[in-house]
Amino acid sequence: MPLPLALLERVTLSCTAPPPQLHFRQLSSSAFCRAVAAAAPKPRKPKDEKAQFYSKSLNLPATPFPLRADAGKREKLFWRRTTDELYRWQAEQKDRPLFVLHDGPPYANGNLHTGHALNKITKDIINRSKLIQGNRVHYVPGYDTHGLPLELKALSALKLPAASLTPQVIRSAARKEAEKGIQIQGEEFRSFAGMGAFADEDAYKTMEWGYEKRQLGIVREMVRKGLIVTHHRPTLYSPSSRTALAEAELEYRDDHISRSVYVSFLISDLGALAPKLQKLGLEKEKVSLAVWTTTAWTLPSNVAVAISDSMDYSLVRSSTSKSLLIMATERVAALSEILTSPLETLTTFPGSSLLSTTYISPLASSSSASEPRTIFPASYVTSTTGTGLVHTAPAHGVEDWEAWRAHQLALHPDQPLEDTLCAVDGAGKLMPEVLEKLVERDVVERLGGKDVLGDGTGAVIDVLQERGTLLKEVEVQHKFPYDWRTKKPVIFRASSQWFANLENVKEDAVKAIEDVEFVPPRGRKTLEMYVRGRSEWCISRQRAWGVPIPVVYSYPSSSDPIASSTPYLTPSNVDHIISVLDSKGQGTDYWWTGEAEEFVEPEELARSKAEGRSWRKGVDTMDVWFDSGCSWTMLRDLDLRPEAPEKPYADVYLEGSDQHRGWFQSSLLTAISAAEEVGGKKKAPYGTVITHGMVLDEKGRKMSKSLGNILPPSTIINGGKNLQKQPAYGTDLLRVWVASVDSTRDVLIGPAVLAQTFEALRKMRNTARFMLGNTAGAAKEELGVEELSLIDRYILHELYELDQLARDAYNTYTFSRVYQALATFSNTTLSSFYFDVIKDSLYADAKSSLERRRVVYTLQKVLDSYTSILAPMAPLLAEEIHHFAQGASADPKADVAEAGSVFEKVWALPSVSWDSPETKTEMEELFKVREEVMSLLEQAREKKLIGSSTEATVVISNPPARLRKHAELLKTLFIVSDVSLVDEPLAPSTEWHFSSGSITVQPATLAKCPRCWTFSKPAESERDVCARCHEVVGDVAHAHW
Repeated sequence: MPLPLALLERVTLSCTAPPPQLHFRQLSSSAFCRAVAAAAPKPRKPKDEKAQFYSKSLNLPATPFPLRADAGKREKLFWRRTTDELYRWQAEQKDRPLFVLHDGPPYANGNLHTGHALNKITKDIINRSKLIQGNRVHYVPGYDTHGLPLELKALSALKLPAASLTPQVIRSAARKEAEKGIQIQGEEFRSFAGMGAFADEDAYKTMEWGYEKRQLGIVREMVRKGLIVTHHRPTLYSPSSRTALAEAELEYRDDHISRSVYVSFLISDLGALAPKLQKLGLEKEKVSLAVWTTTAWTLPSNVAVAISDSMDYSLVRSSTSKSLLIMATERVAALSEILTSPLETLTTFPGSSLLSTTYISPLASSSSASEPRTIFPASYVTSTTGTGLVHTAPAHGVEDWEAWRAHQLALHPDQPLEDTLCAVDGAGKLMPEVLEKLVERDVVERLGGKDVLGDGTGAVIDVLQERGTLLKEVEVQHKFPYDWRTKKPVIFRASSQWFANLENVKEDAVKAIEDVEFVPPRGRKTLEMYVRGRSEWCISRQRAWGVPIPVVYSYPSSSDPIASSTPYLTPSNVDHIISVLDSKGQGTDYWWTGEAEEFVEPEELARSKAEGRSWRKGVDTMDVWFDSGCSWTMLRDLDLRPEAPEKPYADVYLEGSDQHRGWFQSSLLTAISAAEEVGGKKKAPYGTVITHGMVLDEKGRKMSKSLGNILPPSTIINGGKNLQKQPAYGTDLLRVWVASVDSTRDVLIGPAVLAQTFEALRKMRNTARFMLGNTAGAAKEELGVEELSLIDRYILHELYELDQLARDAYNTYTFSRVYQALATFSNTTLSSFYFDVIKDSLYADAKSSLERRRVVYTLQKVLDSYTSILAPMAPLLAEEIHHFAQGASADPKADVAEAGSVFEKVWALPSVSWDSPETKTEMEELFKVREEVMSLLEQAREKKLIGSSTEATVVISNPPARLRKHAELLKTLFIVSDVSLVDEPLAPSTEWHFSSGSITVQPATLAKCPRCWTFSKPAESERDVCARCHEVVGDVAHAHW
């Protein structure tokens, strides 16, 4: 007889006939689909009318939903309905509660990397999970458009020295570069299928006047509170960028090498130590202070030596030094090894004995009249490293500057302190005109013009060597700050800068984040640490491309406009400056072209003219972290929640973990600085702060051109030059990868990871396809749980648990839990179990039968929840599933407008009646028996005694009550033709059997039904088919043949 169920093999849900040797019972759903798709057409056999009749009588699955994703073509069909159109639609649903995710502006420079994809897709998963749960979402992407990288790019494009260009020319070129970056990045961001105001005209940009105006308003409020101040003090400075930097603009390298030096500072007056040395007969000996520094180039700027007045110090004799040396007692042993010279301790004394001692510069010659310098106590001096005596150069260290100023104020409380002399210019070179005030003329000639990070260090060491004050040079590898843009070392350099004084802000800021949720929780301590550790924020930058600090300077008309100028920065004058810029229609560009007097409020201008004062504008711009840190003002002015002013402006801020010292911190500090108290407490701009890690390659390495491991998101989506090695995976796969990783830590990506993700997504697609094919055209009906079989109730219980877990995971931003749970449900609960055991009922039972209806009901409920859970991660696949679940018979012809979205339907809550731990307990007991049966069936299959499990029956002796209770279900559960439950073990009478305890597997005793292929037809029956199939096809077949 020709194979009667050829048509049945079309489990692929297509019109292609499968290879006749396959049967729906012999393959899992996914394996069956693959096998059929790969099958080549076979030559037609002669028609067998009976076989065709039976085949056509089966309820075969059918759906136009294709087996393969073909992402490059198919994703475009569903794009519009789930991106721009969806965002506009949901924005109009004013009755829904509002969820606000505020976008941290990426720097508008260059193409996107995979870290951008991790960031933007994670944000979109959050937004979509909120939308599908019934919220309305506000999400406006932004761009950080000021700052050094764009200015340097502009200068490169202009191909002229910066000194020869006006600020206007530089700013115009930088603006064009920013606009290019926005266009490039905007197109690439949209390729992630994000839902938001992604159109270039809708996104916010920090270079737009509306944004800059709000930023200047924040400055005005901070000026009103006395928080904006100017100092001439050391700040982090990048010679390679020629500007001051904030902590957030640094990166620290552990492999920096410094030429450290141990130097002797010759004592000029022993002070309180003199009597002690006289008693030892050492009064005629030369005595020096042993000092260690890793920045030899700062020695010309030395003004003092700091010691600890609570430590003990020793006077030692060294064979390699011309003088006796003073050092911390606890450091004598270590320094003996470092200096490779035995150190003989002559006497020990408390550090306080040194406070009346003076010394001369180690760069001074023996014939010079070097001015004596003092020793003072400082709390930061320890005996952990160095010598216990610290070289102090206030121009090149914050601790040095603060300690020295405190010491000077204590000595001369009624005298104003002079500005700290700094011998290093903006290019990082030693300035002869300042060195002349610090060292001898011959040293000036040798050091002037030297690069402090280059040949300047060597030049200073050479002078020390010649003066006989160099004890030892030692190269040290240590952690050192670098400019994150130029990747070059930075220095501390004293200059006049503008600061935000945070002393009276940071406690309020720490208090405000008590109400903020952090994901992961460790983020709270990190942000609090950075805020508490910051007393000032240097907000001025010496660049043209940025928002100007709104300060003007007055000076006597006959004097030097720089040296004699006084800053004028008041709230009312900032308002005046904003008004002038607003009226000119050029934004802050007009600051650089307008006359200085235009930016002085009329009353002050009139007063200055009467006093003979002239005006100049400040030329510093603001730190770009101040720029982006004011982005919350956009939400404030939109007044999105007028009914709840106490709530934060944004529900969520999400960025990389490095933003604890960047955007998270700058947003918090500007908001707290400018805010008024609400309910006795100032509020943070965000309710939840979420951070993600870096994206690394599969070996855990950072991506870099030198390693050749860069994997741009555009390559993942569209494929590389070699599509065999770098396939075009499409957008949904990239998104599912993002959902699959624990992004609170660093994550890995590469070819193997993507291949695994592709396989997981393919299985999810096939799972949905099976459900679509078997529910297509079926009426929606509601059944009570009491009408369902134990297996169906178990599946709904598992679905209930999956649904609850998914909601919790989405709402706690742990998306990898959703992915893992959905993948397990897909592969294990459905494909490997449920789909296999329900095929017989789906295909062979009557459509009107309760058995089949309850299976279809279960599949419908599973498909609804499955699609909703999948949608935030893979919206394009979810839209495709939704399209065909609505009854579509073909793909949309094109990306049609207003097609409707799966996200318009709120994710339905599962029925609480599905939650049945008792059902799960019962099934788990049955699964234990099933596992034993499957093992015995596999033994028979290995011996080639059976092919399909339906060729066997199962006999269970002395069955427990649970098995007797579900006796009718066991045949379905084991996928065999029959199960017999007997009270006493029976001696097997068949040709073969396999037993384990009370369970025996043996050949089926009935004949094979030509319609359903189960061995369920009595051999003596006059009917052609089994009783079940006879009920479906009636006596039609029997009468016809």
